[in-house]
Amino acid sequence: TPVLCTACKTIDEAFKEAAEFALNHHYVSYGDLVVLTAGSPFWVSGTTNTILVENIGNVLVRGHGGAGERLHGNITLVPSSDSKQPYEVRNQIIVISTCDESYVPLIREASAIVLQNHIDDHESEKYAYLITKTLQKPLITRADGAFRILREGQLVSLDPKRALVYKGVVI
Repeated sequence: TPVLCTACKTIDEAFKEAAEFALNHHYVSYGDLVVLTAGSPFWVSGTTNTILVENIGNVLVRGHGGAGERLHGNITLVPSSDSKQPYEVRNQIIVISTCDESYVPLIREASAIVLQNHIDDHESEKYAYLITKTLQKPLITRADGAFRILREGQLVSLDPKRALVYKGVVI
């Protein structure tokens, strides 16, 4: 859907205005990937020379699957099951790279789990789904780049059904 926007000076301003228009008119939802075409310099006919593929909203991490309800909270990075004590992750969204029985005490205390497992690590994924379903905790699996992108203490929102992690609180 082409949209003529007001006199924007940068591609970022143009994207922000187009995204707000598309959200307000229900063309897109938070987390959708969209394509924007523009020309530079702006307002000169025939100068379309830019294609931008971007997320609607502040998507930090995309997973490949998930289960549970949406929620928001703070991130705690857990590089190994013995790197944190259960009380340190209480009510936190924990980011882990594998999942087995050694993580259960941490998962019990956490509010949700982001699993950055390898695509071939089916055992971790199966175990994570089983334990989070039993404990009724939201889960996102195969969250590519989660350890690199997410920061200790960062406030995020999880949308397990869409397998997305957003920056801040998204309702």
